[in-house]
Amino acid sequence: QSVLKHFAASGAPECINCMCHSTENLLSYKHTSVIRASDDFYPRDRASHGAHVANVAFNSVFLGEVGVCDWDMFQSAHDTAPMHAAARAVGGCAVYVSDEPGRHNFELLRQLVLPDGTTLRAKHAGRPTVDCL
Repeated sequence: QSVLKHFAASGAPECINCMCHSTENLLSYKHTSVIRASDDFYPRDRASHGAHVANVAFNSVFLGEVGVCDWDMFQSAHDTAPMHAAARAVGGCAVYVSDEPGRHNFELLRQLVLPDGTTLRAKHAGRPTVDCL
């Protein structure tokens, strides 16, 4: 109820449900349907990047049925940025970055948009293919 009261300037709640996989949150998605489907992006933890993408894809199998999955931000100049960008491109999610000011990989970011600056978005959340399950 607090979200409805304090974060709904447009009439609809404007927030991302982060750390939101508990039952009480699942029951609230009729009001706030954007669901963080992963743990956070950890730029300094080399071992986390492949697991991050795999976990968000597997979590989207379920969460994509009840809300709009959010695959978290990434840094476009990070050495794993191409993998993260490709994952977001097929994830059916918003694509946003947490770049430090002045540190952007515009070549990579341009690959995520059409020539006129618009973006394509999948109809459903990205999910693993049957052969991966």
